[in-house]
Amino acid sequence: MPQSAAARNTGGKDSEAYWLPKGKWSMLVGNSRWIYLRQKAGIALTENTAGGQSELISSSAAGNAGRNPTKPGKYSAKRIFSGEKAQITEIAFDADVELKEHVARTPIIVSVIEGEVEFTVEGRKHLLAVGGSIFVEANVLHAVYAKIPARITVTFLSA
Repeated sequence: MPQSAAARNTGGKDSEAYWLPKGKWSMLVGNSRWIYLRQKAGIALTENTAGGQSELISSSAAGNAGRNPTKPGKYSAKRIFSGEKAQITEIAFDADVELKEHVARTPIIVSVIEGEVEFTVEGRKHLLAVGGSIFVEANVLHAVYAKIPARITVTFLSA
């Protein structure tokens, strides 16, 4: 019997995830159906379902700092998901750090997952705290400034 790694609520009754050797996850759904998952970059799990594929990108904000640590006096960007319809990049900011004006080639959704940032879109400033989000169309000038340490996710949507 595999050793339990963590209980997971997957919508199935009495679902539990188990860590198996060689980097594989296995999940017992109910008492009879096993779903085999693969571990990706130590964080994400992929499941092939009847409707396609689903992937757990992050189970908590606490785990984000480990995969993309803050760099003193800088920002650090790391792609945490790449799919056919969207890509997600996580950016960790040290205090008093700015990501200067730039544009994205696709529409984006930016969400604050730690700290707070001043998000400027075409000269208009928005203060975003944890849980705050903003949508920006493709090729629109924007910038991000973190007065205090912060972490954001940027979801690049398919054009």
